Amino acid sequence: MFEEVCARQLQHPGVTMGRALSQPGLMTGGKLFAFLLPDGRFVVKVPAARMAELVATGVGAPMTMGRRTMRQWVAVAGREPEWDGLADEARLYVESLAARPARGR
Repeated sequence: MFEEVCARQLQHPGVTMGRALSQPGLMTGGKLFAFLLPDGRFVVKVPAARMAELVATGVGAPMTMGRRTMRQWVAVAGREPEWDGLADEARLYVESLAARPARGR
């Protein structure tokens, strides 16, 4: 299923394949937005509020790396029919981040 999601996402301008945690991933503008874990979970980057919603509704679980929980990454087990929509959400979100002006210090 991941290969099918990748094939569709790669049709969008600026989307390329990359690596995340030594696994294949999708990137837009050089930024990762989705990847597949070895255990078959599909991981996407979405706004923190959307991640909380996906977790609360049982669609996914927070992505953890060691002891750190990633606040904008959600891991989805199963639910392959939803992967396309989640990949679209993640791509559009990451593209929106690149379009924002940089914050000054």
